[in-house]
Amino acid sequence: MSKKVSKKERENNKILGIILIVLFILVVVLVFKPKSNKISSDLIEINGSYDLDEGYVFTNYEDFKNHISNVGISRKDFTKYNYIYFPLIYDDCYEKDVRIKDYKIENNEIVVNVTYEELCDDCFNVHNIEKHYLLKIDKKYFNYEFRLEYYNTSNERCRRYTVYKPLIYLYPEKEIKVSVELGYPNKLTTTYPEYNKKWEVIAKPNGELKDSTGRTYYGLYWEGETTNKPKLDEGFVVSKKDTVKFLEEKLAVLGLTEREANEFIIYWLPRLNENKYNLIRFETIDEINKDMPLKVSPKPDTVIRVFMDFKPLDKKIEIKEQKLTKQTRKGFTIVEWGGSLIK
Repeated sequence: MSKKVSKKERENNKILGIILIVLFILVVVLVFKPKSNKISSDLIEINGSYDLDEGYVFTNYEDFKNHISNVGISRKDFTKYNYIYFPLIYDDCYEKDVRIKDYKIENNEIVVNVTYEELCDDCFNVHNIEKHYLLKIDKKYFNYEFRLEYYNTSNERCRRYTVYKPLIYLYPEKEIKVSVELGYPNKLTTTYPEYNKKWEVIAKPNGELKDSTGRTYYGLYWEGETTNKPKLDEGFVVSKKDTVKFLEEKLAVLGLTEREANEFIIYWLPRLNENKYNLIRFETIDEINKDMPLKVSPKPDTVIRVFMDFKPLDKKIEIKEQKLTKQTRKGFTIVEWGGSLIK
């Protein structure tokens, strides 16, 4: 004859069951939570300046010695480890206490977490700070993507600026499937076609894009907000009457085709022509990548990102002229343009 379970015992068993479920969930979370690795033992700061892409991976000693010297890494170290190169570029006008906190490995990515305090006061005397690092990583992570992720630790929140009309063009050498991922989707305010974690399209060499429904596009569009204050310590002061000629000339230098420049000018000219003069500056690729990282697969051979910041002026002022570097295209090319109005 089975023993009758009292009401109190049933309640106790129920509570015990709930506790066991909670403990099980906690164990699962702790086991599968991406591990943050202490970076002090795996990070090496290197002196000098290097013409290497962020995330360049050294897999052997010979390649390493061809690029970097005076670093205590031996041939033996490469039997187990690779070394990932990355620069950290910022300025003391808008950021302070910039630190590499740690890194994590998850979802086929190696993510280095960088913390900083945002400064909101106006600044016209910018000092760029550039540091270079190697991250020691186990060889089994060779095919993993690499990126930096920035976290603002300041309680102060600066004014937000709208990034208008970024438009992305894709020009593969042959028809291929391409995925495009924006680094900070939380900053997006408008997208077309609709952005859901990433865009996936079939791209043709002529720039035509087709989504999974068969609809065709000539570009991928987004707008968003940023708290990164655009720098206006250098640039160009352009009168209303000289705007078209200026844009045609500079956009060609920056790598846009006549068709792409035509679309850029059609969008921005009415806004620029509202003013007698405009202070115009084109953001550097490092500034653009920091504000909105762009991940494209397969990886393009050429990336051209043109972002114009401008401030209306009532009269002409003197400012240091910005030096622009001529951009050329090779292989699979991605092009993007956009800009911000600074009031």
